[in-house]
Amino acid sequence: MVTTDRQPLTLWQAGHLSYREALATERMRVEGRRDLVRSFSRWVPISHVADVEPAATRR
Repeated sequence: MVTTDRQPLTLWQAGHLSYREALATERMRVEGRRDLVRSFSRWVPISHVADVEPAATRR
């Protein structure tokens, strides 16, 4: 079971918060079989657009 709020999950998916940091700071909690908890971050990989630079703002 995963317990989190929308913000930490979004930050993790965008690559701005590591899985380890989310767990260590208790912004995300993953419970269940140890092997499944350890592999959870591989089930839901970081978004493929996480490294995309924002578009420049036109003036």
